[in-house]
Formats: sequence, structure tokens, C-alpha cells
Amino acid sequence: GSGKKFYHNIIPGSKVKTEPYYVAIITPVIHYCMGGLEIDTDSAVVRVKTGKAIGGLYAAGEVAGGVHGNNRLGGNSLLDCVVFGRVAGKACCQYMLGDDMKETSLAELSGGGLTGAVESSKLSGGSYEDSMNKSSAAA
Repeated sequence: GSGKKFYHNIIPGSKVKTEPYYVAIITPVIHYCMGGLEIDTDSAVVRVKTGKAIGGLYAAGEVAGGVHGNNRLGGNSLLDCVVFGRVAGKACCQYMLGDDMKETSLAELSGGGLTGAVESSKLSGGSYEDSMNKSSAAA
């Protein structure tokens, strides 16, 4: 089917008359209807009535709102997840551990870098998961 009954922006020339699905032009319009939990600069969730942070409750990524108002700056989705995920993690750690919090090196935790399987997969153009699937299938 096609036409204004279903979508106003069907791609001209798309063969959907006999198909069980509809093809539509993808637009970011609905993306701009956003919300989420309001957070402060430490990624702590803010209580709407008081404007104060709720102790121990942090949010980051798609669940968080309020950083850019009622919208998100185009192209910032992954950046928001990375930046505010780190901010939330550090603030939560500080909340839970207080002065006992210590910086930790991920390179040290991982043994100094990528494993051989990850490195070879990276250089071959595949993914780490591809290598894992091949090894478990062979076993």
C-alpha cells in the first residue's frame, strides 16, 4: 500500500503496491521530540520539583536529557554517551567510595593492551566477535 493514508513521504517510484511493508523517506523529525532524565554537570539525576540532585542516582547516554535542553546537538549521541558515561562513573564512584577512590589505568587492568586475537582481528578488517565465533565453531 501507499499514499497519504499511511505516509505522506513515500519515496517516488518505490514498488510497495504489492508488498506487505512500506518504504518512507527517513527524516530526523521525530528525533527532535526528546526527553529524558534531567542531569547536572556530574550526571546526577535532578529532582524536578527542587532542582537538586538525587543522591546516588546517575544517568548518561540516551536516558539522560537536559544537557542540551529539549534537544540533542546533531552528531553528539556517541560523544554524549562517552563523556557523560565517564562523568557519571567517576561521580558514582566518588559517591560510593569517597576519599578511597583511586584512578585506575585501563591499560594496566588489561595487561598493557589488546590481546593477540583482538589485534589480529582489528588488522584483518573483521571484528573481535567474528574471531570468537570462528574459534568456538572450530572447537
